[in-house]
Amino acid sequence: MPVGPLSGYTIGVTADRRADEQIKLLAGRGAECVHGPVIKTHPLDSEDALGAATRELVARPPDVVVLTTGLGVRSWLGAADALHLGDELRDTLERAELFARGPKARGALVTHGLQVMGDEPLSRYSAVIAALTDRGVSGSRVAVQLDGAGAATLCEAIERHGAEVVRVPVYRWSLPDDLGPAERLVRATIERRVDAVTFTARPAIENLFE
Repeated sequence: MPVGPLSGYTIGVTADRRADEQIKLLAGRGAECVHGPVIKTHPLDSEDALGAATRELVARPPDVVVLTTGLGVRSWLGAADALHLGDELRDTLERAELFARGPKARGALVTHGLQVMGDEPLSRYSAVIAALTDRGVSGSRVAVQLDGAGAATLCEAIERHGAEVVRVPVYRWSLPDDLGPAERLVRATIERRVDAVTFTARPAIENLFE
């Protein structure tokens, strides 16, 4: 067994995407991991809602674009390339003010050569809303890259400030098809055989209790 600062601890991992990377990092520090994915990511058909939203934004560019997740940024740009809209979408994003929620979304934008507003990532939706309130969005056209849960609270808050919101659905989240590993993690947690549980998205917490 590896020796490290987490040696002797058992950690539950609820992630689906990139779970192997997380487990490897924890195990490398000595932890024993119990993997019980509680969330599954489903990409949306780029020809449907995503394609329609992208064409709408290219035709009528937004003043502001809110990017909520790194996966969403990468998937949106990849889908636009597949629809032969990649260059036009990048031009549209370059001309808009870009607000990123969290370091992953910010990092994905920077990797694609896009400039983000502010010096630090906005970690919560409340921080995004506060930043947009400070800017003033009344009468503005705001595109929101939705997370897997739909980001309804964020979109509705922006609309209450007088903006026109264009929703860009990229993927959706659900419970995994096989609930066995998640149920085993729940049981191990209840029986106090797990010292900590990690989450990478709020819906994972909700799904664990479901």
